[in-house]
Amino acid sequence: MAGLLFGRGSKKRVESAIGFTEAQSVLLSMLVWLVFGLVVFADHLLEAVTPAVLLYAVLALTLVRMIPVAIALVGQRFNRVTIAFIGWFGPRGLASLVFLLVGLEAMDAVGVSAGPLGPVVAWTVVLSVVLHGFSARPLARWYGRYAERLPADSPEFIGDQEPRRKGVMLNAPDELQPVHPHRTQGAD
Repeated sequence: MAGLLFGRGSKKRVESAIGFTEAQSVLLSMLVWLVFGLVVFADHLLEAVTPAVLLYAVLALTLVRMIPVAIALVGQRFNRVTIAFIGWFGPRGLASLVFLLVGLEAMDAVGVSAGPLGPVVAWTVVLSVVLHGFSARPLARWYGRYAERLPADSPEFIGDQEPRRKGVMLNAPDELQPVHPHRTQGAD
């Protein structure tokens, strides 16, 4: 109900509301990364470095994450390359950190040992930052070139308009909408 009322009351101020939300998101994200660096990294990353911890961290970045993403996308009719790309760059470290911090605190409060949970999540996040950081630009460029060769009616192009910025109306007429390179002006 709150979302509906906010949407109704802020039609002319959508851009400022989105900007505020993005700024708060970045601020809170930085706070979580700071806590990760201060607490989790020092306490868990160097604590239990075993082959099993590192193996699970690698699996968490690949199969454990990519298979559920692929299952979630089953009805979308995306091709396999798109699904693999989304799976690789899909849900990432920040949620893992929040859940880890909440879980570790709760387990500590009731006296339950977290076992290798801290090191596994810490290594998963560190490997994610490194591997996704180094692969983001080359894989995004490669996928961009790949996507240009997809047919114009591919499901990957549904909702492909660029986000609108200040001065552009919501629900703008077709002549103000961005045109996809595969599509002609006025074609749906």
